[in-house]
Amino acid sequence: MGTFADLNLFDCANCRLKVGPELPDISHPAECPHCGKKLAAYLFPALVRPAPAAPAVGPTVIGAESSCFYHAHKRASVACDVCGRFLCDLCDVQIEGQHRCAQCIESSAKDTKTVRAGQRYIYYDSIALVVALAGLIFYPFAIVLAPAAFYFIVRHWKSPRSVLPRGRWRFLVAGLLAGGELFGIVLFFYAMLI
Repeated sequence: MGTFADLNLFDCANCRLKVGPELPDISHPAECPHCGKKLAAYLFPALVRPAPAAPAVGPTVIGAESSCFYHAHKRASVACDVCGRFLCDLCDVQIEGQHRCAQCIESSAKDTKTVRAGQRYIYYDSIALVVALAGLIFYPFAIVLAPAAFYFIVRHWKSPRSVLPRGRWRFLVAGLLAGGELFGIVLFFYAMLI
């Protein structure tokens, strides 16, 4: 791996100031020296690996061969697995065995709701259901557990659930249980006052 000193400067996404040679090796997480925000650098592998030898004779693109979407004079070697654009060796980025172009990497980095393979997920729907069931089993604590179940339901209704399709039925069951517990608590206090 190369260092940031081998690369050009780039702008911090938070403070928009130039960052570069003063940062450590790119294989480790780093902080912006100006604002202290954690930096994530998506670098093309071609920037830190030696360039392949150029062909001895002839133009880079010959006749009816496909050219790179980003570099019209370079021969395409692969297609992006997401959008299908033809890419040269410089633009090709392999992520988990798939070929990606710069635009697809950027759009997936901006899309926070994208479910990514290998990412660990917290199953908030299961947590809400367990909290609601705990309130049912340990009924004196339902006064705290039922609102906690509602918190998980409301706060994490749209959170990514997992790589595999996962319905929201756990949230619905947890809401019904927590609602029943709160109704029972209200009836209990009403009976105490009468």
